[in-house]
Amino acid sequence: MCLISDRHKGIISAVRNPSNGWVGVHHRFCLRHVASNFNDKFKNSLLKSSVYSAGSKFQVRKFNDYMTELQTANLNCLRYFASIDPKKWTQSHDGGHHYGWLTTNVAESTNVVLKGARKLLITALVQVTFYQTIAYFTTCHVEIEIALGSEECFTRYAVKKISRWEQLATKHSVNIFDH
Repeated sequence: MCLISDRHKGIISAVRNPSNGWVGVHHRFCLRHVASNFNDKFKNSLLKSSVYSAGSKFQVRKFNDYMTELQTANLNCLRYFASIDPKKWTQSHDGGHHYGWLTTNVAESTNVVLKGARKLLITALVQVTFYQTIAYFTTCHVEIEIALGSEECFTRYAVKKISRWEQLATKHSVNIFDH
């Protein structure tokens, strides 16, 4: 399991303490929070964007390119990251434990959905969560039925993702070597 959080000291302490039951959990930092905290210190949205790009790359070489770019822009940038283990905030160093998730957006989205229900009794909160989840799956089911009815293989969402990946793939090349 991978827990993604901001760098709150209480969460870090709780995860490090084995008596709390967090044994075997990989704790990673939300890249959005890392980039925002960086921006609070350096007040430069272009550098913040480079931090986010660096953290989202799977290849160490690409991560290093962005870090070099940061260092070139401001020597103090790399000092900022000296106390943050790269495996905690980058995909290129974390051994795949992020599973492609870089932020706490899922939790933030859930908070937004439940915002109006927070003061409800726990049973009512569970019911709201249940019925909103059912509504979401019903909407997705309808979209899939429409795609299947029109003999499409994929939903609009899937087609958009595949198109994006195809665009990225055009920048790659394969060289065959015969030794």
